[in-house]
Amino acid sequence: MKKLKQLKNNIDVEIKTAGYENIHFDCPFCQFENVLNRESDLGSENSITRFDDVQCQKCSKTFAIIKDFCTSAKYEWFIYELNILKEKKMYQDYIRNLCQGLETFFYQAIINKKFDRNPVFRDKDGIINLEKYNKEIKIYEKKVKEYSFYKMRDEFLTVFEKERNNYIPQGIKPKEDRRLECFNSIKKTCINKLRNDVVHKYAYRPSLKEIDKFDCLVDAIYWLGLYLAVKDSIFILNSQTKPTETL
Repeated sequence: MKKLKQLKNNIDVEIKTAGYENIHFDCPFCQFENVLNRESDLGSENSITRFDDVQCQKCSKTFAIIKDFCTSAKYEWFIYELNILKEKKMYQDYIRNLCQGLETFFYQAIINKKFDRNPVFRDKDGIINLEKYNKEIKIYEKKVKEYSFYKMRDEFLTVFEKERNNYIPQGIKPKEDRRLECFNSIKKTCINKLRNDVVHKYAYRPSLKEIDKFDCLVDAIYWLGLYLAVKDSIFILNSQTKPTETL
């Protein structure tokens, strides 16, 4: 499929589900559910505001797609796609998405705290020192490159020990304090074991009953993402931060 071009079109269709890799939307003419790959079909890793002259993969009629979900954190795209994977009974993909989303969440949350919001990497006016930042983050990334799921999870729990013991939201304060519940869901999850069974030589096929057991984990990721204000680094680096703020 050729990459889509941004042209004028007068029929707008809202995107139904926006995942990290694919977006899903229904044709307004034949109601067929279309799937476009961000890299191969859209040629962009970023959210799109509008794409025109999209051709239905079944009836070939054209229209525009709009309202890609704007997300400030990569891990969210993995989580957003879970509902449609569950609806389509693609339980193996559900497990892969959830586990990868959680691992991405660990990494980004840690980078946010140790580097993006760390006043050590900012001058007196709160402007980031990119040279120092880039040097130190490369060293850290090399350190964690080969970390297993367990080791990355332990790193996450260690880095956020203060946030686990004291109610100190980084962003908008959640309506209720669910630290114990949510951090425990992370600490006790076995999603990585099931993911390994799915992707390795056993090619395990999980059931809906097994999938449903992870509802609490998904909920915990949503809450902790809000509590810790987890965002892709670019959103934080482009803003000034008071050098006196505590971590």
